[in-house]
Amino acid sequence: MAVSDFPPQTFVVTSDGKKHKPGVLDPRVRLVNPDGTAYKPAATAGAAVADATDATLLTQFNALLASLRAAGVIDGS
Repeated sequence: MAVSDFPPQTFVVTSDGKKHKPGVLDPRVRLVNPDGTAYKPAATAGAAVADATDATLLTQFNALLASLRAAGVIDGS
C-alpha cells in the first residue's frame, strides 16, 4: 500500500510542544484549531529576523563574537 493510500489524520493544535524532525514513518496529518477551523500558525521570530537589516545583523554578530572572545570561548586572533 502506497503512502498516499492512507487517509490524513486530524490533530487539534492546542499548545506548543517539542520540535520534531519529520521522518519517513511520520503519518500525514491535517492540523485544525479546537473549533474545527484550519490551523494557521502565528508570526514567529523567523519573520522578525527576516526583517532585520544587514547592518543590524552584522552589529549583533560582532557583539556575539566579542562576548565569546571575552569569555575565552574562542581565540581573540
